Amino acid sequence: MSNNKTKSNVIKFKRQKEEAKFTSTFIKNFKSSAPRVHANNIPHLVIRTQRGSTSKFYTVKKNAKLAKGAIEVAIGDIKTITLEEAKRIHAQNLALIASNVNPNKVDLGIQSEKETIIIEHVESRLRRTKKSGAMSSRTVELNEGILRNHLPKLGKGATFSSLTDKKLEDFILSLSPAVARQTKSLLSSTFNKLPPKDKKDNENPADVIDRLELNPKQKTKKDVYLEFGGKRGSIGRFFEALSMSQEGYAPASGTLDYNG
Repeated sequence: MSNNKTKSNVIKFKRQKEEAKFTSTFIKNFKSSAPRVHANNIPHLVIRTQRGSTSKFYTVKKNAKLAKGAIEVAIGDIKTITLEEAKRIHAQNLALIASNVNPNKVDLGIQSEKETIIIEHVESRLRRTKKSGAMSSRTVELNEGILRNHLPKLGKGATFSSLTDKKLEDFILSLSPAVARQTKSLLSSTFNKLPPKDKKDNENPADVIDRLELNPKQKTKKDVYLEFGGKRGSIGRFFEALSMSQEGYAPASGTLDYNG
């Protein structure tokens, strides 16, 4: 009997990152629809194109002691900064990261003023809009609910600079579609109202959400029907009542039973 199971000699490769040599000519003629282009001759140096804006040099390097995801440090617009200058700043950024210092929090070698956290920015904006009446009472109520119940999930002390792609992705996908849409709007509008010095070349969270194509899915009816355990919803109460009618009431463990 012949064995028809033969090993395939086809080798499958993972898709590599888009790379290019960062020569002066390349940068001068750079046009790309891709979010990022990595330099194969300058490790961790990236050109990133943001929607509706120009392309910038970035240092992108991981350091587990500083952040879960890669640290992204904006260097400058490719049309206003030379490659040599970008490489010099890039080397400084790598040296700082290697020393467990986030370059985003350092200005000219001096520790910068502590960055305001996202929750404080949102609180300040909601106070202003309530006072001026620029936001409807219903929208204020929804946003205050997000401020109390959801934004703390970003982590204690979360700032726009520390909001990595991975952190934002985990946060948005943990929300229901309706809450995710309102949260996206709240973060985006809050970021847009910041003065330039507070934006620190960070990317608008709404642009990150669009770039990562984060769209939380609504639970299907099948998913909801399966959630009947315990006392969750009317379905859970129905099964609890059915069990009691068949087996009788059983007190919880540890409850005293007096029989006279």
